[in-house]
Amino acid sequence: MLNKNKQKAPANAPQLTNKGPSSKKPSPFSFANTECKLSYDAQVSNREVPKTDLINSLFFDLRNLQVTEEQLFEAIQDDIMGIAYRQESGFLEVTFSEQEDVKKYLTEGLTIDDKPIIPLPPRDLKPRILRVKLANVPMHLSKARLEQDIKSYWGQYACVKAIAPYTYKGTAILTRRWDLIVYLKPEANALEAPVVWEYQGSKVLATWRGAPASCLSCKSAGHYSSVCPTFPPKRKTTETLKKTISKHVTSTPETNTHNDETLNKVPLASSSKAPIASTSKATTTPGATNIPPVAPQQFHTPPAQLMSYASVTAAGDLFTGNSLDQEMRDQYYEQEYNLNQNLTSASESPFAGDDEQMANQYLPPDNDEEMTL
Repeated sequence: MLNKNKQKAPANAPQLTNKGPSSKKPSPFSFANTECKLSYDAQVSNREVPKTDLINSLFFDLRNLQVTEEQLFEAIQDDIMGIAYRQESGFLEVTFSEQEDVKKYLTEGLTIDDKPIIPLPPRDLKPRILRVKLANVPMHLSKARLEQDIKSYWGQYACVKAIAPYTYKGTAILTRRWDLIVYLKPEANALEAPVVWEYQGSKVLATWRGAPASCLSCKSAGHYSSVCPTFPPKRKTTETLKKTISKHVTSTPETNTHNDETLNKVPLASSSKAPIASTSKATTTPGATNIPPVAPQQFHTPPAQLMSYASVTAAGDLFTGNSLDQEMRDQYYEQEYNLNQNLTSASESPFAGDDEQMANQYLPPDNDEEMTL
């Protein structure tokens, strides 16, 4: 006789679900778990420098600096005339009395603590040392063969000084991404090379500082992924956007106590009809420290801008070769953005001035969609 009484499973019995991996713990297959070991001493930045109206100036990328800011200050203080410290963007702009001094710094660089430092020229001067980033490289050939073919191809346009693939940390497992360091040929003023390369049945995409637009979605030149007509990027739903906004809102400091916890709360919408935030009026409560509502546009980088950056970096597509996954790109670039915010505080940096607002003025690039280092 069958026993119809259902027996409860032990509390410690494993539960089978269809849920994917937890978002809190990155997948071991994530591109964040890769590294690129370039055998090149200097760190070559691909970040676009800010606009400037200064003459005889050049830039240092403080986010990719291999020495401390104090060491850099000591090394350059006797050669420069002025400093424009752009803390929020992570750039240091310095000026010289003569254009020849600028050219000398750009061609020779400087060495600090046995580490070569390469400054960045302003936008009207093209850099002569570039980091070229490749995506969608095939993987059915050996690493040695791929390296040989890539060097041979790019040797037509520049002098290849270093090359390396992105591999999973601690392994020799390849991804579809490679980086190379190139020097412009003596007769060249800029790197003039195609951004799409047909190789072994794949369309390899390349980008570098000042490169023409290319699309990681349809693998073609002339536009970016964010405006791809063939594969338009997915847009976040209202609810997903609200969650993203809520995550970026700074929590109330512990020192701000309230008589009534229900008052003075930021009106982050709990329903689709409620407004996300209001900037019209702050609630006044006697005896309490009042905090005005926080509007989305007050965030340092709004979710829309994060999506724009992510649509170009396209971390998922770089090792899958398939159509881009917008959510993966958002997560990847948002993590990278958060890491980039760990900058030296103004009080600790030797370049910080008294007028922080003026010192940190930053004019964004004409196009924020270039893949950055």
